[in-house]
Amino acid sequence: MLPRALTASVVLRALKNSASEKDAFAASRFIKTDKGQYGEGDLFLGIRMPVLRQRANEYKGLSLTETALLLQSKFHEARLSALLILVLKFQQGDEKTQARIVTLYLKHTAYVNGWDLVDCSAHLILGP
Repeated sequence: MLPRALTASVVLRALKNSASEKDAFAASRFIKTDKGQYGEGDLFLGIRMPVLRQRANEYKGLSLTETALLLQSKFHEARLSALLILVLKFQQGDEKTQARIVTLYLKHTAYVNGWDLVDCSAHLILGP
């Protein structure tokens, strides 16, 4: 059997397998998701940051195109994972790759809609 291609869907499926309803409920109360608030409409899988960092490291081989698709997810943790992947790619990338990541990030700022998403990525990608 051939291995599956690494896609945003594969990563999202892995994230869903790590989900916790209890943690999703807690996150939805912590992040401002009410009408008119910065996280309005966000959905949560309930995955804690150590697991998200582990998954990002596992899936850092995701292409930039697929990472951009993951960044557009309705799930907060999927977007957070995409940003963590972008940070890893940026740190390991050459100047051309870094420039592509900065462009991708700036084109997708609408999906970086929470303080935690900004805090884990902006200074590491846009700062340099």
